[in-house]
Amino acid sequence: MVYVPAYREKLKQENISQISGLKAYEDPQLVEDLQRSLGFIFPYLINQDMPDAIKWLVGWIDYCNDKNGNNQFFKKMNFTIERGKGVQVNLFGHMGVELTYDHPAIVLSESRDWIIIAPTSSTCYQDEEDLHIDLTPGDGNVVDKNCGIKLENIRMISKKRVKTIFKGKITNEKMDEIDQVLAEHLSPHVDQLVKDLQEKLKEQEGINSDLENDLADKENEIAEKDQEILRLQRELDKVEVN
Repeated sequence: MVYVPAYREKLKQENISQISGLKAYEDPQLVEDLQRSLGFIFPYLINQDMPDAIKWLVGWIDYCNDKNGNNQFFKKMNFTIERGKGVQVNLFGHMGVELTYDHPAIVLSESRDWIIIAPTSSTCYQDEEDLHIDLTPGDGNVVDKNCGIKLENIRMISKKRVKTIFKGKITNEKMDEIDQVLAEHLSPHVDQLVKDLQEKLKEQEGINSDLENDLADKENEIAEKDQEILRLQRELDKVEVN
């Protein structure tokens, strides 16, 4: 059995300087524990359903290839993936209810070597969960069947995890819906401030509209008075001539 607390102790701020710069192979006990730990997962894997065991194996090999620099596809990171695009990503490595293995997702944001994604699942369609947004083929031709976008599972991942970029792109209306739900649940205070400001803006626009109407009425009254003055002036001129 690997005694994990001893290794946690070495990683504390006051102790880590003692091992910084050293390679793992310089500690025989660490080498032995690393080799032993690789066997911990085996009993679990051989008792899994075959599809899940194969998915784990593929994910593990991808992970190893990435660490060893052997995966040529994963080296191609300097590419752009537009916000709203659908992708197939490798989410290998999880704990508890976290999603894992290859999974479809929607790109919410991107940078040079990372993206923020929201996974999708057909089991979430119309389940009325607050953080699930329905997505259909008509919402930009990103998916080929109805599914739900799982906003509770958003995460930032390396572009190395991208396996496929799908055709199509989510409509702006659907992206606005995603942004609104994220704002309501992840930044409720800011979202409420925005809603309050929007309400005040609406009220002010109403006041401005009333003022503009009043101004137009006053301008009409002034125009009518000007016309009356002109009429009276013409009559006065006639009287003076006579």
